Amino acid sequence: MGYRVKTPEGELSFASLYDIERAYAAGLVDENDEVQEEGSEVWRKAGTLPALRHTRPVKPQATPWRNLVLFAVVGGVVDAFLLLKGLWLPAIIVALLVCALASRVTYGAFKKKPTE
Repeated sequence: MGYRVKTPEGELSFASLYDIERAYAAGLVDENDEVQEEGSEVWRKAGTLPALRHTRPVKPQATPWRNLVLFAVVGGVVDAFLLLKGLWLPAIIVALLVCALASRVTYGAFKKKPTE
């Protein structure tokens, strides 16, 4: 049995209530979105569906790597400034720190398991 969901962005179609539940958990469907069962004229709020009452939307977590990326970019700018001023030794030290941060971010990104 199919379902249609009206969201502020548009309308979505789902094959089953389980699919709506997964979309709700992923944040694609909100509790205020309207759901219509195939063949029915009644639209209901998604938050009133019994199948979604026990499901909680997964909120995206802030990644700790974002700060490291910012530090790497700032370090690159500082490194370029030091090189332009002719300060080679501090520039090499900053470049090594930037490389270490970039390696850490890359390792963390590949180590992270993809979300389903």
